Amino acid sequence: MDVQQYISSGIIETYVLGMASEEEVRELMMLCEQYPEIKEALLSVQADMEQYATLHAAQPPSGMKEQIWNVLQENNNINSDSPADSSIVSNVIAFKEPEKEKKAFRSMMAAAAVIVIIASVGLNFFFWNKTQSTQQELASMKTEQQQMLASNKAYQEKLAQINSMLLDPAMKSMVLAGVGNHVGTNAMLLWNTSSKEVYLSLKNMPPPPTGKQYQLWAIVDGKPVDAGVYALDSKDDMQKMKVIPSAQMFAITIENEGGSAAPTLDQMVVAGKV
Repeated sequence: MDVQQYISSGIIETYVLGMASEEEVRELMMLCEQYPEIKEALLSVQADMEQYATLHAAQPPSGMKEQIWNVLQENNNINSDSPADSSIVSNVIAFKEPEKEKKAFRSMMAAAAVIVIIASVGLNFFFWNKTQSTQQELASMKTEQQQMLASNKAYQEKLAQINSMLLDPAMKSMVLAGVGNHVGTNAMLLWNTSSKEVYLSLKNMPPPPTGKQYQLWAIVDGKPVDAGVYALDSKDDMQKMKVIPSAQMFAITIENEGGSAAPTLDQMVVAGKV
């Protein structure tokens, strides 16, 4: 059973307002014994309704108590001054019986009116909460949709840029394969033989150790030339490195954060010929 769906169905609020059917009441009582979450939700709704009724209770006008007491005193005085004739007493008794019934009926009607008012306030409060919750959910969904659209647009733009680069006849792509203990690791390198721009993707490589950074080297006539360090906090899959006019080989080493003037050869991770 989906407990959360049952709690949010409104049956608990209907029960608290006294509007649930016998079948719904039996089902709710049974589920309260089986699921502590439903029982807790019932107690919470009852507490909220009592608190709301207390906060919005109408105070009687000042002096009302004294006015009622004065009326009762006057009635008692009239009754005490009346002659104690048996016929009058019998008539009074016969007359007062329907008055009691009328008062009882009026009390019942007043109680019913109070119940209707409380139920109306409770329903208004319940549906107001539902409306507020729905509006918040819609606003949240709209925000998420806008974020997804913006993210998708940025992704599509990056993808179009990469596709344009790959379709450029001057763009040369190569895979730098793992060396030594790093067999199985690889990096993607793009080198524009016309503009001499270099782009590097380390998406398939593990992050470097703390305090370390990947550094790209171009091997030119047997000598390493710094081609730049790979930014750790970049969100771009393909990073632009330094311009390299010519090279016979590219390699990547693990260096201290910020890069090194010369490569640490025993920290070479991947390499590949042009």
